[in-house]
Amino acid sequence: MESAPAWNYTAGDSVRIYCFTNCKEGELFLNGQSLGKKLLSQFAGRVIYWDEAYRPGALMLKGYLANGHEITNTLKTAGAPYALVVNTDVTPNKLQRNPLQLVINIVDKHGLPVNKADNLIKVEILGNGRLLGMESGNLTSHEDYQADSRKALNGKLLAYIKVVNEHRAVRVIFKSPGLKSKEISINASGIVK
Repeated sequence: MESAPAWNYTAGDSVRIYCFTNCKEGELFLNGQSLGKKLLSQFAGRVIYWDEAYRPGALMLKGYLANGHEITNTLKTAGAPYALVVNTDVTPNKLQRNPLQLVINIVDKHGLPVNKADNLIKVEILGNGRLLGMESGNLTSHEDYQADSRKALNGKLLAYIKVVNEHRAVRVIFKSPGLKSKEISINASGIVK
């Protein structure tokens, strides 16, 4: 069983699609076509699922709440890994709470997350900071947490960076063979791309 939020398989594969929800019922759509509504109360473990043949495109779940409101979530078929992107929510408040935690994501050429990517990512810090470690969440990995490179898991990787002097900028470069790299600068006002 695979639980990564991805819609990338081989055409014709039989896929069990799980919906973890607190909505009373859910309706699954594949490329705009309804695959049916299901009541949460009819499933043991209270997890709705559908068994479907894989077709690329957009998989959307619409959850229906008791008060009539709807909640939607969509997964799209991603292309090949193309680039690295880094979260940009480092604010002056977060800068003062060293170390910083940065999330690196692997995306396709349209910016969609490639949730099955496991590319090796290298971090280089120039100037006023140092890399404390990286974490993928892979419980079976034997990679050194303090090394300057690590493989992503499910298209993501965390990097922990210590800013030595919050009044001086730190340049951080994220690289992976075959992917478009990402460089950011962290200063007293947050991240400058």
